[in-house]
Amino acid sequence: MLRSVPRLTLCATLVALSLLPLFSACGAEPRGGLVVLNPDDPERPRFHDMGTMPHGSRGEWVVRMQNLDPVPVTIRSINVACACVRAKSVRWIDADGKVLAEGDPQSREMALEVPAGGLLELVIGVYTASIRPNSERLAILTLVSTSKVTPFLAFELHINPQKLFSLKPSEARLAEIPRGYGGSQKINIMTGLRGSEARLLEVIETSAGVEAELDYLFVNNEHTWGLLVRVLPNQPPGAFRGKVVLSASDAQGQGTEQRLEVPVWAQVVEDVTITPHILNFGNLLPGVEGQLRAKVRALVPGARVKVIAIEVSGEVAEHLSVTFSPVGYVDADGRCEAWDVIVFSDTEMPQGRFRGALTVKLDDEQYPTLEKAFQGLVP
Repeated sequence: MLRSVPRLTLCATLVALSLLPLFSACGAEPRGGLVVLNPDDPERPRFHDMGTMPHGSRGEWVVRMQNLDPVPVTIRSINVACACVRAKSVRWIDADGKVLAEGDPQSREMALEVPAGGLLELVIGVYTASIRPNSERLAILTLVSTSKVTPFLAFELHINPQKLFSLKPSEARLAEIPRGYGGSQKINIMTGLRGSEARLLEVIETSAGVEAELDYLFVNNEHTWGLLVRVLPNQPPGAFRGKVVLSASDAQGQGTEQRLEVPVWAQVVEDVTITPHILNFGNLLPGVEGQLRAKVRALVPGARVKVIAIEVSGEVAEHLSVTFSPVGYVDADGRCEAWDVIVFSDTEMPQGRFRGALTVKLDDEQYPTLEKAFQGLVP
């Protein structure tokens, strides 16, 4: 005897049956459109596991597809949702890999056409520096085309950037250092993951003008290291760039082949300077007095200087006056680590841009004078 099926149950069954093809096809390649020819996993053809990569390194995934539509397909654009991936190239190629046409993967209207049966090569670049170390990421890149079957194809990349060690600060950035003294900075280093067996071993390389010492400590059940980086005296004035390279074991504490490179940055300046480096009055209101503040500093620890006089030169020198005074402890010879300088402008400053220079006279054999340009504007 046949029993009637409740209407609600019948509707739910029909809906489930209608959705079954969608779910069964999930992850598998469609019948037609752009189809991946070299999948890592046929059940998930647009997924690729980049695996564990050194943090800061680069890699790529080369995807080859075939247009199984009976008509040409035009690639319109390629979109990414993460700065850690980008399309490096997209090409129509022949069976031997020869490039027949190339699109601009950064363009919103690249209009690269692939004929029916044609091959498409997509190269996806991976950049781990933009990912937080020791945290996994699933990056997605979407290819938009005119295919009726595959108008949108999402490619997934699993990325695991590994950083064996955590540095604080992340590099030796010494800022301004006096030429005759140099400078130093201490960097604290820990293993990147709690319980990691990775170990730092020794300093194996330093740039010219750099020295480094590595000390080991066991603190709070964690292996830690202190790296003291020194930039030696008498480096050329200006930007200084160097590095320290340390040898290390792998994540299991084995071997000595791993390398940790620590960048070293500094700005080498004279031992006695005028700051800020750009002296600017800014916009002075007509008929209103203005002022410019600067400082003369002896940067070598323990060094002191004495300002004897300051002269102002330039087209508006007659409208300017200067005062200077020591800051902090003054020794018996009238020397001090730093001096405040104030340049005053009077109410008669002419309109327009102006420039000039300060000449500071010091009681110092090595630095008898310092000179610094200034500028400003009276609208």
